[in-house]
Amino acid sequence: MNSKKGVEKFITNPSRIQLIIYIAAMIVISRAAFFLLYVWHLDGSTFQGFLESINIWDSNYYKMIVTDGYPESATAQSSWAFFPLYPLTVRFVTKLTGMNIDLAGFLISNICCFVSCIYSYLYIMETRKNAEEALFYLTLMVMGVCGFYESIMYTEAMYLMLLSMCFYYMEKESYLIMGVCGALMTATRNTGVFFVFAILFYWIHKIQTKSFKEFVIRTFSNSKLVLGTMLVPLGMFLFMYHLWTLTGDPLAFVHIQKAFMQDTKPGMFNVFVRAVDLYGGQLWFWGYVIGLLFILVMLCTLKKNSERVWGIINWIIPFQRGMGCQQRYLHIDIVTELCFSDWCMKLKRRWRIVILAVMALAELVLMIMWLDRNGFLV
Repeated sequence: MNSKKGVEKFITNPSRIQLIIYIAAMIVISRAAFFLLYVWHLDGSTFQGFLESINIWDSNYYKMIVTDGYPESATAQSSWAFFPLYPLTVRFVTKLTGMNIDLAGFLISNICCFVSCIYSYLYIMETRKNAEEALFYLTLMVMGVCGFYESIMYTEAMYLMLLSMCFYYMEKESYLIMGVCGALMTATRNTGVFFVFAILFYWIHKIQTKSFKEFVIRTFSNSKLVLGTMLVPLGMFLFMYHLWTLTGDPLAFVHIQKAFMQDTKPGMFNVFVRAVDLYGGQLWFWGYVIGLLFILVMLCTLKKNSERVWGIINWIIPFQRGMGCQQRYLHIDIVTELCFSDWCMKLKRRWRIVILAVMALAELVLMIMWLDRNGFLV
């Protein structure tokens, strides 16, 4: 009886120590499961071999940035498409500790994953005031579908950490800290710059003025909000300046995308047509399409303006480049998983446990697909 009460107390009101232990345990258990999958599926035996098996695809570009920086010219695909904060952090850690790049990237990603969980919990408690939903969200984020992206040498974990900090500090009205986190976020991924729209719609809802003139006056009278918002694109602007001095093209990170698109023109229609040509004969693909449409409908139901706008933007943007990357962009935008958590909280607890179990099993399947270098997961 006491153990049941202890579990109930943890679910509804965990202490700081309990929360830290729970998050750390989830990360360790899930990463250990990934390693065991590698041992079983690929007959691997060493941790370094595991790291080399998961740090593939775009990870190779980050490794090149760590060792060689950005090139001055390119005739095909180039690391210009990848933003600098994550690889620079990896370089710093390798220089400081002497560890190899794969291990440094793995540790940094998992530390960022841990911090993102802390701030996501704080944000949910600030906006939902529901510890049970916060724990559900964290479990879904770490152990559910696409959680493995937060352990590999990709920017997902760092971006998620900085985004969760932006949302939390915006909600706490700490606009300057929000701006600094936003600047770091836009130095991590280019999509971070669209967070200014989340700020705009958050502010519109917050002050609810009766006229445009009143809105402008009240907005610009809040100097911390204005400065914090202006700081958000700073990371991208600094990277653009570096590319300009290096190549003469401040938008090289945009223009080089054509090389990654291969024979597909950008745009939702072109991307979808090519995906249908490649996968249209397979039933799973149409299930994937239905899932994406369901997510879009789900995002439209979000009550907070900032979350709804941010979620829809992050649903549309990846679709301009390719459907295969859609799932990982949605995974790290916070609001997709959070919206799903909102829906699941309407169910009884036992059904939420079943959902988490299914999501965890699906994650193991995705990890096997990643180890097999399935191109749709890139």
